Amino acid sequence: MRDYPGSSNDYSKVYSEKWIQNVIRQNKGKFGLSLFSSIFRSLVLLLPTLLVKQIINRSIPQENIPMLILLSCVNVSIYFVTTTLIILDLHLEKYILDAFGTLRRDMYRFFLEKPLREFAAIRSGDTISKIVDETEGLANFFYFGFGSLIWINTTVFAGMAIMAAQNLLLAALTIALMILRIVLIRKINKKQEVIGQKINETNSRVNQTVKEQMSNILFIKATASEEKELNRVQEALSGKYRIQRNAFHGKVLNKAVFGGFELLINVLFYLYGGLLIANGEMLPGTLVAFVAAYDWIVPALDGYIDLNIDFRRKKSSIVRVFGVFADAVTAGDSVADVSGGWKTAPGGVENATLSEFASCKPQGMVPADASIAVEHLSYRYGTKMVLNDVSLQIKSGEFLGICGKSGSGKSTLANLMAGLLDGYDGEVFVGREDIRKVPRDWTTKNLIYLGQDGYLMNLSIRDNILFYSQSHTDEDLEKVLRLVKLEEWIKKLPEGLDTVVGERANAVSGGERQRILLARALLRNPKIFIFDESTSALDVNTEKEVMDNIRKFYPDATRIFITHRENCLELFDRVVFIENGEIFR
Repeated sequence: MRDYPGSSNDYSKVYSEKWIQNVIRQNKGKFGLSLFSSIFRSLVLLLPTLLVKQIINRSIPQENIPMLILLSCVNVSIYFVTTTLIILDLHLEKYILDAFGTLRRDMYRFFLEKPLREFAAIRSGDTISKIVDETEGLANFFYFGFGSLIWINTTVFAGMAIMAAQNLLLAALTIALMILRIVLIRKINKKQEVIGQKINETNSRVNQTVKEQMSNILFIKATASEEKELNRVQEALSGKYRIQRNAFHGKVLNKAVFGGFELLINVLFYLYGGLLIANGEMLPGTLVAFVAAYDWIVPALDGYIDLNIDFRRKKSSIVRVFGVFADAVTAGDSVADVSGGWKTAPGGVENATLSEFASCKPQGMVPADASIAVEHLSYRYGTKMVLNDVSLQIKSGEFLGICGKSGSGKSTLANLMAGLLDGYDGEVFVGREDIRKVPRDWTTKNLIYLGQDGYLMNLSIRDNILFYSQSHTDEDLEKVLRLVKLEEWIKKLPEGLDTVVGERANAVSGGERQRILLARALLRNPKIFIFDESTSALDVNTEKEVMDNIRKFYPDATRIFITHRENCLELFDRVVFIENGEIFR
């Protein structure tokens, strides 16, 4: 195995190279055909430079009208041929967009499967910028840049060959000036890589600021902080615009250098080329063909400059996007622990695809029943001990209450029993199987954790409840609505179940929101329910009725209620109390 350096940038380079190789290998037919088409199109576009030489040097002086008509028709046909080839290229290269679509999906899945504790350190605005903006920028760059790169190289080298065939010395002088221009421009463009990185960082900062404000609009309104928050956005945007101005100045300097050399080369054509014609050493059509070939090289070099600037800016995006996967690599060639532990990537870092890194699943056994056992469990948040040597046995089908004050550790215990946290000491078993090794598809289907702040989409009540359970009937839906005491409330709504809850469920109250979430959980009918303060927004009587319905109508499921209230304790088969991270019975 190769011994890679340990930085994220080094691994990003490894992954990006591996990813590109895999994309080309999986689409080698389209890649090869697109490569041939781009080269052929570039050569065809240079044909008019030779045709114009024949027209000026032979057809016109010899008054050969049929040849003049033929050459003119060939010129016209070149337009239709090259246009067709451009359309073909764009169609063939769609695999690049598809590959980046898959990459974006893998990135999102990778984030969703991270351990819960890692989300505390994740900046959502930065993550959105990577998954949405930067991957889209890279997709467009590679999609349009691949054909452009082939066209640039073919045009430059074939154009130089045509120039050299007309007059070797004039071509040598012209090429020398072109090389000097490229060297100067490359030096100028080195700063663009740093500018590109800063642009990505400022875009991320702006996204993060706006997202935080949208998520906390109630607090902003309540504290009259609109002006302060406006200043925060203005500060972030000002930083972004300052960097964009620097990028613009760099582009202007590039164009100025390019234009200056263009002037020198034109002077060379007029003076030296004119002298050659005056001395009878070159025909006018030959000089026109020479200049025409150069005129095709100029936009190609101009495109190279833009492509080079864009690539240097995109390099930071490559590091950031592929660094998402690179950050998962630990010592050796294993992939970091996610959702209970990943298997080693097949063939190690060198031979693993990004999809393998994004989709490795823990291997394990299916639990025999719905019992839960916690043995000598300890957990820390940083240096703070939250759970201290906790042991608890929960029978399959038991209706258990776990009661404690805020900060006592009960929610942490619930998260650990649901398999949402790792990095703990001790053991958590489901059906006598280590929860870290239980297959993900089993826990997804058979274990539901519901906190007090569950996730509702900006959809109708019906769509939210059926989001994970589309196959259920209207009778099933009506049943769970009765169990969570939503039936009468929904009947009073003008649009009933088709009422849209709004973004972040702003159109419904906290209690209604929790009952919609409860209905969605009950409809899935799993083997294990873990309710973590998921009835905290309900009034005392409604909470008691809902909990009693869950006790009566789901007798075979293991039901665990985490609560700080004591008004419903008589409903449980058993109650345990937690205080300062320790269990009391």
